[in-house]
Amino acid sequence: NTLAVQRRVGNRYGEGMTLCILGVALRKLGRSAEAVNWIEDALAIFEELGDRNGGAYVRGELAQAYLEMGRIEDALGSLGRSLEVLRDTGDRYGQATILTLIGLARQRAGQSDEAREPLAEGQRIFTELGDRDQAAKIVAELAELTDAG
Repeated sequence: NTLAVQRRVGNRYGEGMTLCILGVALRKLGRSAEAVNWIEDALAIFEELGDRNGGAYVRGELAQAYLEMGRIEDALGSLGRSLEVLRDTGDRYGQATILTLIGLARQRAGQSDEAREPLAEGQRIFTELGDRDQAAKIVAELAELTDAG
């Protein structure tokens, strides 16, 4: 068991990554409430290690579990903290990813007007970084918002 090995050898980073991966797997299996526990444990390790960027990505995963549970405000809080760190560290791809998640969370909350700006900013960054696939997905989300509004 990978988690047991990471713990036995004292690899806290590996333990945090493994916990997060297990949480994501649970989320994808529709077990978001369980996933939150694993991902929160992973976040605690990244915070203990002082790994701000790693913690920001884990917060993004936590936010996705919150979204699937209908906990929109918790998701937005987690995403906001993540975006702040990613802006501080200059991680543009991470920023685009989190901005997209913020837009989708606002969309899910019925806040179409508030969803457009982060989606558009995420799309712009993905385009600048040359990730046409991600940019195209966001263009489709923006078109859906326009059609709905």
